Amino acid sequence: MPMRGCFRGVRTLLASYVLSDTSLCAGYVSAASLRRNYLRRNRTKLGRLCEFNQTLDALVTHGILKAKGDVNPFYTLNPDRPDFFTLYLRKKVRVSPGYHRSMALHARLIALRSNIGEYETGTFAWLSWQYKPSVVVRRPRRLGLASSGGNIRWKIQDTERNSLRVNLVFDPPLRMGEIVEYGFYTWTREYYARSRADALERFGEEWVREGLLVRNETEFIELVVVPHRKYQTARVDVDAQESFTKPGWNGRTLKTFETGEDTLVWSCHHPETARYFIAWIPPTEE
Repeated sequence: MPMRGCFRGVRTLLASYVLSDTSLCAGYVSAASLRRNYLRRNRTKLGRLCEFNQTLDALVTHGILKAKGDVNPFYTLNPDRPDFFTLYLRKKVRVSPGYHRSMALHARLIALRSNIGEYETGTFAWLSWQYKPSVVVRRPRRLGLASSGGNIRWKIQDTERNSLRVNLVFDPPLRMGEIVEYGFYTWTREYYARSRADALERFGEEWVREGLLVRNETEFIELVVVPHRKYQTARVDVDAQESFTKPGWNGRTLKTFETGEDTLVWSCHHPETARYFIAWIPPTEE
């Protein structure tokens, strides 16, 4: 799994430890105290001193910790932090020769609060004339220095007509600092428009879109689309609206792809909370 930014390798485990340190809940704590607490709890030294301090700085940058003082600062938990911090989120879709859709999503996140019993990983909706997607889930894992083990199970349910919700359920509930890693795969028959005219007839616009919702504070995201046929034009759009409606959406374009690329890839470090899309116009004729 590709990852960029601060939270790679040892820094991920250091973040797990820092967030599980109960002294942070009591008020401001020095970096030296946090490191001493770690060394008392773990016989093996984890990372260099600079990596420990860089992890603290990154948690402040993401609004998870608050710092006081410029030289040798003290740290505490930000009371306004969200429930989760997403370390990475990657979605890859492929358009098959039959215009079927295959989608693989992988994610890793850290719990920023304790006693979290459930997490919504995705909601799928489809129109009445479209096929219902098939969902295959990977076995999720609970990781990190704060993890006490326990089970994770998938809960897949029809919430309403033409809508499917996929959640993770934790037993026992997560502790602050636990890392969760999960992924799933979906396949949908005859999902994509075959041409520009087909897209206009189906959806009322010529653009075909694949999106990724960033709803947590996030370190790194990647969106990949493998089109079946040469597109006319392709771009990356962002829309800050909570829900996406088309046509006439209120977004902006971040990037335009060169015509003729076999794979469309876009990634972002520390993205804003929003919906991101790779959009393309299919060929004129089938």
